[in-house]
Amino acid sequence: MFGFGKKKSSSAVENFGKHFEDEHLEMSRARSKLYARVSHYGNLFDGEDYDVDLKAAFFKGLMHNEAVSFGPLQIVGTHHNNEFMWSWHNVSIPAEAYAEIKPFIDSTPELKELAAQKKFPCQAEFAEKLSQWIAVKSGWLGAFEAPYDTTLTFLLLKLTCFKDHSFEPQDNLWCSFCGRQRSQVAKILTASPSCAICDICVGDYNSIREEQTPSDNSQSTFTDIATMPPCIICGERGKRVFSEYGSACDECVKACSESIAAS
Repeated sequence: MFGFGKKKSSSAVENFGKHFEDEHLEMSRARSKLYARVSHYGNLFDGEDYDVDLKAAFFKGLMHNEAVSFGPLQIVGTHHNNEFMWSWHNVSIPAEAYAEIKPFIDSTPELKELAAQKKFPCQAEFAEKLSQWIAVKSGWLGAFEAPYDTTLTFLLLKLTCFKDHSFEPQDNLWCSFCGRQRSQVAKILTASPSCAICDICVGDYNSIREEQTPSDNSQSTFTDIATMPPCIICGERGKRVFSEYGSACDECVKACSESIAAS
C-alpha cells in the first residue's frame, strides 16, 4: 500500500546516459581529434589561447596571437553549480550562437526529455558527454569546454587550418593524436572519416610499446581502466598506449607501422 520495494523511475539524465555507450567510439574520436587541434583549457601550451565571438558564432585557436585554426561555433549550453542549462535559456548568449543547433536538438527524439527542461541537475562529466554526443550526431567536429569563472560553456566546433577551405570535419585531415597536418608529416593513415594517425605518432607509440615489452619475453599483464578511452582506431579496449585524449592499441599500432613500412 505504501509502495515499499518499488523501483524508483530513472531520471532523464540516467535515461539518456545509456546512449553514450552506443556512440562511445565516435565520441572518443571527436574528443581526441578536437583537442589535438586546439588544446583543452587545462592543457594550453605557452602562447596558446583562443578567441570566441558569440555574435558572429566564430571560434579562433591562437598561437602567439596568430590564428592557427578557426571556424564556426554553436553553444549547446552551460554548466554551473552542478546544473546544465540549454543555451537558448541563457539571456547572455546571443541567438546566433545557438540558431543552427537548436532545431537539431528540438527534433532529435533521444533528446526530447532533456530538451523539455530549461535546466537539469548533472555532473560536469555528463554535460561534456551530452555535448560530445550532440556534436557527433549533428555533424560537428566535437564539443569544446570553455571556462568562465565557475561556469563551463560547451561549444560545438568545426575547424580548419587553411584559409578558403571547407569547415566540414571530413574535409579537414589532421592526426587525431597530435594535430599535425598532411603537409607536416610524411604519411597520414585514415582509420575513418573522423580518425587519422600520422607516421610520427605511429613511431612514437611503437617505441613506447617496445619499451613496455619485457626483455625476457614473459607475458605482461594489462588491466583495462574503464574511465580511459578505448583505442580510437578500432574501438577495442585491449593493451594500448594512451595520449591525452585518445589511445591506440598494440594491434593497431603494429598494423599502422607495417603499413607505413610497406608504402
